[in-house]
Amino acid sequence: MAKSAGGAPRLADLVNAGYHPMAFRLFLLGGHYRSQLDFTTEAMDAAQATLRRLVARIQPLRPLPAAGTLAAAAGLMAGPVTAGPAGQQDSAAARALDLMDAAIAADLNTPKVLAVLQDALRDPAIAPDGLRTVIAAADALLGLSLATLDPDLEQRRSAEELAPEELHAIEQLVAERTQARKERDWARADRIRAQLEEQGVEVTDTPEGPVWQLRG
Repeated sequence: MAKSAGGAPRLADLVNAGYHPMAFRLFLLGGHYRSQLDFTTEAMDAAQATLRRLVARIQPLRPLPAAGTLAAAAGLMAGPVTAGPAGQQDSAAARALDLMDAAIAADLNTPKVLAVLQDALRDPAIAPDGLRTVIAAADALLGLSLATLDPDLEQRRSAEELAPEELHAIEQLVAERTQARKERDWARADRIRAQLEEQGVEVTDTPEGPVWQLRG
């Protein structure tokens, strides 16, 4: 993995920045393990947004069946579908399972598995029961907790959760940083900002003044 600032990101730092751990996993799965993966904030934002859309689309289909193996998924596909002629197998879902199996067998091609899952979610030819099986099989391969993950992926805490003394200490530091900036004491302002970041506080400077929020 390449990162312009040097070194790989730590999961704890990403969580503190408001990213869900599974968003980082999705980011990693989106590249082949043999290829270099460039880490950027934009890439993490995209991964988080993609995961949120996935989970929101999947949530109405829960509960998902147990499909930990291809044989188990194929067994679920053996019955009739809820739409279409009685006794007809969901061929579109079966084809998606075959594509995922071929992808993971082709040197763990997780980007292809993700692409097949996305295509399946958009395919009107796949009946709901078949789609549940495809999702469950994909989740068994990718480990994204799609069966249980809440669509609200934000990891931020609310200021209301803070004790009064914690809230006062943060606001005092923010005020001290603002004063240091007014005095053009940039070194002191940077030190205070670093201190706030260590406490999980993100400060954004706006024309109306600084705005802060808890990151994790």
